[in-house]
Amino acid sequence: MLERFLEQYPAIQAASLDQRLRKPMERDRLVRFTDEDLRRAEDFIRLMRVMYTSTLCVSSEKNPTSGQILPILKKLEMHFTVADGDTVFVSNLSLGKSVKALPGKRTEAIKNDEIRSFLEEATALDPRFKQKMDDNAAVWDRIKGKFLAKKLTDSEKQMHPCKTPKMTPLEELFADEDAQKVTPQQNSMSIQDQVEKELH
Repeated sequence: MLERFLEQYPAIQAASLDQRLRKPMERDRLVRFTDEDLRRAEDFIRLMRVMYTSTLCVSSEKNPTSGQILPILKKLEMHFTVADGDTVFVSNLSLGKSVKALPGKRTEAIKNDEIRSFLEEATALDPRFKQKMDDNAAVWDRIKGKFLAKKLTDSEKQMHPCKTPKMTPLEELFADEDAQKVTPQQNSMSIQDQVEKELH
């Protein structure tokens, strides 16, 4: 809406200054925009465009992933920090109540360690944001630990097979010959090496 207004502003300004207005009194009673108001509108659009774009990133994507949440929050956080060259209006907007309510300002949900670590791991596994992680080594260590734990539980389940199903008479008759043909496959790689291979 503000963008559309800024496009139409020269026409509005020309119309408000037109001498052909019926009564001169009406022209003086019109509330006019000053150049300062126009600058504020432009600053507001520049400041809020990133918020609008980030909302579109998550809401318009067909398959949004949790891996994009932290990078978007960090981008918003950086965008809304007050810089030296900002005007008073922009710095007030950046420090205002509406911006403090942003998820990028470390709300309670992000402070929760479990959710935070989940979002960090999702971001690390997302190929679009894999290289943008701050504490990349710690996150990858957690991911490797989870993979190792999963592999160990899977291998324990394989060591304790379930009850063998009842064999048909034909299988029972040829069980000795089938046992000679089937040899258990031993994996030469350790579980940790397997996890490293799967992660890279």
